[in-house]
Amino acid sequence: MQETLWKCPLEDMTNLAKAILKLHLKGQEFVKMIRKCCDMDLNTISTMVNKADKIWTSLKQLKDAMTVGEWQFASCEDALQGKKEKKLILKIANIVWSCEEIEENIDRVLLGVEKQELENIEPVIRQFEECKKISSYRIKFWKKEGRIDIENNKKGGNQDNDKPLKLPVCSQMYEFERCKQFWKQRLIQWKKQCLKLREKFPALNYFCFNEIHYLIHQFNTLLSPSCHNRPFQAFKSIKSFLQKINCQITDQDVDKVLQEWQDLKALTNSKIWKSRNASDVDSDEDYEEHIADVGTILHSVWHASKHNCVIENVFPVGLHAGKPNLILFQNKPLLSEVLVLFELQKYIPRAEHILICNKNTTEEEVICLIFRAITNDKRIKMAITTKMDWNSAKPLYCLVYPENLTLSTLKQVCHVVQDLLLNSVQVKN
Repeated sequence: MQETLWKCPLEDMTNLAKAILKLHLKGQEFVKMIRKCCDMDLNTISTMVNKADKIWTSLKQLKDAMTVGEWQFASCEDALQGKKEKKLILKIANIVWSCEEIEENIDRVLLGVEKQELENIEPVIRQFEECKKISSYRIKFWKKEGRIDIENNKKGGNQDNDKPLKLPVCSQMYEFERCKQFWKQRLIQWKKQCLKLREKFPALNYFCFNEIHYLIHQFNTLLSPSCHNRPFQAFKSIKSFLQKINCQITDQDVDKVLQEWQDLKALTNSKIWKSRNASDVDSDEDYEEHIADVGTILHSVWHASKHNCVIENVFPVGLHAGKPNLILFQNKPLLSEVLVLFELQKYIPRAEHILICNKNTTEEEVICLIFRAITNDKRIKMAITTKMDWNSAKPLYCLVYPENLTLSTLKQVCHVVQDLLLNSVQVKN
């Protein structure tokens, strides 16, 4: 090539063309190859070069993560606000990757480098899979209204509702597995505890647990020494909540609830102080106790309510008292027919008796309605057994348009209904 092309004096384009043709025995085919090369889009070549650069950049950053990287998981507030960019983060020195960016960089490296190079970053790739599961369990826990106090747990890491969980990339793989199992068990345990709390404390079934957390916060705020004009604040922030349980609640009832909360909190703190060292910290079990305390002090409000029973034991034809009934209406305005059912029962429904479903209706809202029906059923049976309120009967609780629930919500609700109403033990009872 040097003798024919580079060292040969080429006076014009014709001589250049002849010199190129001499480079290959099959001259015409070689010309076609040269032409194809010259016709290639240079932007495409540039893109290919850029992709190659990105692959090696991603590989280098993943290698750096092995020594200085840190996994960060969303806090409770971030999860509830739906900040997807914060659900899982990999921080490498001054570089921050979101979950989508982590996946993109890992996929780029997996497709673009040799197997030997992958061995150096294999721990990061494996950790990413575990971290996605940890993040999923944590977010489900928050969205299921689970909460924790500040806690330092060897299995779950440093825990705080308001701060993200952090795990160094240099940690051993078993630490990620242990953290995953910890949050998985915490989620399972919280789901079970939710059902127990709702079954044991009927007053809780008028609120989602987020609302109960808010009530606890309001109770503590109103009872703090820095709170001024307490009666007005109590009327404004608490009375409307308690009216869900009993629409006839008075300001005196609100003051009584606050006083009972203060007394109960003082008693609880005294027991905790005696049974714990000063260095001990609270766990999610304490939050369950706080919720149970709310259920305890609101029980009298629920028991005094008159709008969860009817005077006469009259039921529309075709309905079975104490059992779930499925009613289908075709070519009729459904809400009007629902009101007719209550009219036949000689009863004016309240918000607690009817839940109109749509795609945004949550599993917890449906479960609250079901539990209101179950706990009220037990209350009426107890009243009859003790020869009190002989004329009391069970009102209707209607779940309207359940077909509008999302598929995931419907599956979760069906699972709970199966456990509560349709298993062999419940059927016998």
